[in-house]
Amino acid sequence: MREHKFKVWCEYVIDGKSFTEMATEDDWFVLAQTGKLMTFGPNGEIDPNPEKKYTKLIPLFCTGLKDKNGKEIYEGTVSQLVTKGDIKLSKFVYFYNEGLARFQKRRDDGEIYDCDKISEGGKIIIGNIHENPKLLEKKCQSKE
Repeated sequence: MREHKFKVWCEYVIDGKSFTEMATEDDWFVLAQTGKLMTFGPNGEIDPNPEKKYTKLIPLFCTGLKDKNGKEIYEGTVSQLVTKGDIKLSKFVYFYNEGLARFQKRRDDGEIYDCDKISEGGKIIIGNIHENPKLLEKKCQSKE
């Protein structure tokens, strides 16, 4: 059985100040069968961080693919193809296509491609669209 890994893009407020962070499932997030994210503490209590008032929680699932440095690729990841001599080519953002039930990638010119282990292994991760939305032009960002 395949392991389902995910990260969570969080936006929250503490004492009137807004914060954002990328959390992992190890940060006590649980994804219910309904697709709703919930937070649990180490003893099973609900919401171990009651001081955090979450305004947005976006689960980002692992594609099961890795870049050329062995770093895992998640939804919203931005990668760039680099050839010999550090020539930087196209950028890609990864997303899950519900209609086709598979992960795909959108190139910075808007073209959509299927993901495969061989071609992803030649790219390097340069960030994600949540922490750095300026990495790609608007036409290339995944649907939310």
